[in-house]
Amino acid sequence: MLEALLHGVGFGFTLSLMVGPVFFGLLQTSINYGFKAGFLYALGVTASDFVLILLSLTIASTLYLYPTVAYSIKLLGSIAMCGIGLYYIFSKSNSSAPLTIEKSKKSFIIKGFGLNLLTPTVLFFWLGTCSFVTASYVASPILIGNFFLGCFATVFAIDMLKSFLALRIKAMLNVKAIQQLQRLLGIILVVAGFFSLWKIFLSQP
Repeated sequence: MLEALLHGVGFGFTLSLMVGPVFFGLLQTSINYGFKAGFLYALGVTASDFVLILLSLTIASTLYLYPTVAYSIKLLGSIAMCGIGLYYIFSKSNSSAPLTIEKSKKSFIIKGFGLNLLTPTVLFFWLGTCSFVTASYVASPILIGNFFLGCFATVFAIDMLKSFLALRIKAMLNVKAIQQLQRLLGIILVVAGFFSLWKIFLSQP
């Protein structure tokens, strides 16, 4: 169980490195409206992640019930992870513009929830992750729960740190720094994907 928890922490840290609209929305919210607003925004993002994970787990778990497609789930999950990694390695930083967010508490949560839900890379990340997790832990609810407990706790804790240090982080994030961070994330995902593929091929008779 501890191993699943630690794996979740690692994936949560990787997700926290993603630089995109959700990331800049958190910084802008924290800078303009304070730490509490950033906290509410992060709650919205976490709730959105929870919905995406439930959807992805349902798809992966249902397919995994059929032995003939179990291999395909593992393979597609690993390939998806590699694909997202390559996207981050070779894509250019597209925007660092802050988002316009209203001052009501409810709007912070809604903006975080909606923006995260509509970001394609987040959806594909969770689809790949859930496929990998379902295959790795053979659909064990306890192990999968421990994995996502570690993942959620890590993401939320780092989001709170981002919110607290928003002004300093924004000052450091020029275009070059953002591109380097994206490449680092891409390399981590590609390595994880290839490691998963390696385990899949080793497990074949």
